[in-house]
Amino acid sequence: VNVYHSTLPQQNFHGDLWIGNCLIKDDKITAILDFEFASIDWRALEVAICVSRYPSSADPWTGFTNYLSGFKGNCWLSEEEVKAIPSLMKLRILTNIIHFIGRWLEGLDSVDDLKNRFRTYFKRISWINENSQAIVKLCSEYILESKSQ
Repeated sequence: VNVYHSTLPQQNFHGDLWIGNCLIKDDKITAILDFEFASIDWRALEVAICVSRYPSSADPWTGFTNYLSGFKGNCWLSEEEVKAIPSLMKLRILTNIIHFIGRWLEGLDSVDDLKNRFRTYFKRISWINENSQAIVKLCSEYILESKSQ
């Protein structure tokens, strides 16, 4: 991931943008909540964080495609950023592991909670490893910046 440090564009980003952090009225997002993880970082990380949840769901590709459909037309990523998405997804999962180990050390979560999270994270990382090329291909179809934009 260090290779991306100086090459990927950076911007302000939410850092945990998912449906649970949105207020919705009449099928429209009316507010975004929980800016705990907001910072300046790689703009592609926003996409990677959001889609990193889907690999452990029953139908990862549906969630992935739905997210990218909503993202499409609002932001475009370069080819280099799109290629980085699988690695950035794994980075997000690894930072979650560190976060929840901290919660366990503080007595906020049980060891069983931690074990369950580790199983989920292992499933997500395995899926990403098995599907990296397909992830890049799908992201390219939806959010790759074209030369005509």
